[in-house]
Amino acid sequence: LGGLLGADKVRACHNYANDRPFDTGRTPMQYTTNTLEKHWMPFTGNRDFKADPRAAFLQSTVGVSWLIESAVACGVRLFAYFSTAHVYGPVTGRVSEKAEANPLSHYAIAHYAAEQIIKRSSGESHLKALVLRPNTVFGIPASIDTFDRWSLIPFSFPMEAARAHTITLRSSGEQRKNFIAADDLAAYAAEFLQSDNRFEGY
Repeated sequence: LGGLLGADKVRACHNYANDRPFDTGRTPMQYTTNTLEKHWMPFTGNRDFKADPRAAFLQSTVGVSWLIESAVACGVRLFAYFSTAHVYGPVTGRVSEKAEANPLSHYAIAHYAAEQIIKRSSGESHLKALVLRPNTVFGIPASIDTFDRWSLIPFSFPMEAARAHTITLRSSGEQRKNFIAADDLAAYAAEFLQSDNRFEGY
């Protein structure tokens, strides 16, 4: 971030966010930094809402709102947000981006609320935003040592195959899922960030 904005502007952004009132015991910049880290990671969600629904919902809504407000104040023009296909409701049958949003779980509702916050900001400011709603993402974790989502299929299958030379199906195995590589997902975001003049506001 410092390389893009310059150290002085980063400090100004930090001060801007920390000067704002917040009622969770943390400063906005602490809150939005956590939010930024979580929403650039492809796998976070349902268990966070099970562990602490209030904190998770606040982080995904109020935290994102602070993040967007701070970004706009600091002159950020482009913002990419990784949401989830769960905003369409139960992921069954064929689902396309033309389908109406129907978020049902706390996880999906929070992501959809974050999307709307971003959409509102892009309409009220110079910000252009890209929202991606992937289903199941696979790829090599950025840090094997800290990654803790090995129970997910894109990771449990290859790990078990490598360690035990077997793959255990914990369901009928007849489901069809739309997998996307993390590299491909990143490429969509990179295309947007590098070619912003070809995109509308949201």
